[in-house]
Amino acid sequence: MKKAVTVLGGLAVVLGVTASAGAWFTGQQLEGVLKDSIAQANRELAKSVQRSDGGPLARLTLVSVERHWFSSQAHYQVQVDGNEFGAATPLEYRFVDHLEHGPWPWSRVKTLHWLPVMALSNIAIERTPGTEAWFARTGGEAPLTAQVAIGYDQSTQSHLNMLPLTGGALGVVQAFSGLQLSLRANQDMSSYTLQGRMGEGALALPTPDGPLAMHLQNVTLDSQGTRSATGFYLGQDTLTVGSTTLEAAGYSAQLNEMVNTAASEEVDGKLAVQLDYAVGQSRIAGQDVGKTRLSVKLSDFDSAASRALLDLYQQTIGPQLMAAAQADQPLSLTLSEADRRRLDQQLAALLAGQPKIMLQPFSQATANGESTFNLTLTLKDPGPVHRLDPQLSARLLDSVDAKLYLSTAMLKDLAAVQARMQGQTDPAAIDRQAEQVSNMVAGMAVMTGYGEAQDNAVVADLHYANDQIVLNGQTMSLQQWLGMLRGGAVGSH
Repeated sequence: MKKAVTVLGGLAVVLGVTASAGAWFTGQQLEGVLKDSIAQANRELAKSVQRSDGGPLARLTLVSVERHWFSSQAHYQVQVDGNEFGAATPLEYRFVDHLEHGPWPWSRVKTLHWLPVMALSNIAIERTPGTEAWFARTGGEAPLTAQVAIGYDQSTQSHLNMLPLTGGALGVVQAFSGLQLSLRANQDMSSYTLQGRMGEGALALPTPDGPLAMHLQNVTLDSQGTRSATGFYLGQDTLTVGSTTLEAAGYSAQLNEMVNTAASEEVDGKLAVQLDYAVGQSRIAGQDVGKTRLSVKLSDFDSAASRALLDLYQQTIGPQLMAAAQADQPLSLTLSEADRRRLDQQLAALLAGQPKIMLQPFSQATANGESTFNLTLTLKDPGPVHRLDPQLSARLLDSVDAKLYLSTAMLKDLAAVQARMQGQTDPAAIDRQAEQVSNMVAGMAVMTGYGEAQDNAVVADLHYANDQIVLNGQTMSLQQWLGMLRGGAVGSH
């Protein structure tokens, strides 16, 4: 027994010496690590959070570091461009960070986290004139805190917490039950996992037509990604919302069981992306309008060319587009000769593999029927792009395949919903109006040649390639098709 006690005592001494040496080493290295991390954060902010002119919207600064043996204290400042939010001066937020030195910070030891780390960062937003109203809604507690474990390989494990609001609204935020986020990332953020949860949030957003009220419940986020050589994050994201309620101008809409997923991968230098949206139940003005699904797929997009074109858009085209929109003027794109060559070369490289854009499917299901729409666009190189002219879209298309299945039972269900929203209460009158609307839509589609009647549905099948359109088995030139869109029917050509 005595020998065991001696061994344990010796082990405790060794651990104590190791911890002290590690704490000293951390204290010497920490400031450099913080500066590197902040520089990396600013690079990521410049890419992902931008002003309307393409410049960085926010910037993080290390204000000071007070270094001690077992702990340090740092102060940070986040400065946001106020012009983007209607403010004449920048918006500033200050944070204090109490850093416990590694390898075994006491806050981790007492929670049985034994893995050595360089430091444990405990961050809290500070009380300033700009955050005073926020502190008042959280009972004086710091409304935003985070704990970050910094590994010796400079990987991080972060947990962020936003407190609920009490005692009234805060700007556009009318109610908030709190938010929790957990993030794991390696040194340069080239790989990460992110989880988040919010119980409830309510916003009142000003619009030209009056306030728009939005109420969210049971929001969860699960995201993981790895940055590719071309700078795209590849992986999967899932966002779920238990219910979303929108109210504006006397109307209300409720979307229940919303699930949005995004999956991306890169194979042989080509990007593939799939975006899926699903709403388990939609209600408008209290009326059930059924379930909605939408799946968008992108395939065979050259990764390097996609990256170059995205950079060109963010640096040159996007700011011009935003300026034109703010001035309520049409876009007059100005490109340098170098940018023009870059656009032509990268667009040709992007389209050389004939990338595809697909809707497979878009569907709407009601109690008695379901309608679907499938679309596949295959793109091609349009040749040199001298301006964004109306013919560019046609020159970009190599082929189009579209199929529509329009259920007359679904049309009747939606027409009945519309009748009830208009104040109709007589069931027989609602049925008659719904039948009339369904017959009118189906009859017009068949009469104009856009669709064909088939087993209580209207179906349409369109294929385009080589300057020819085949619509429901009838062939016509592209010019005839365009004439049809301008008001003619298929049978008139």
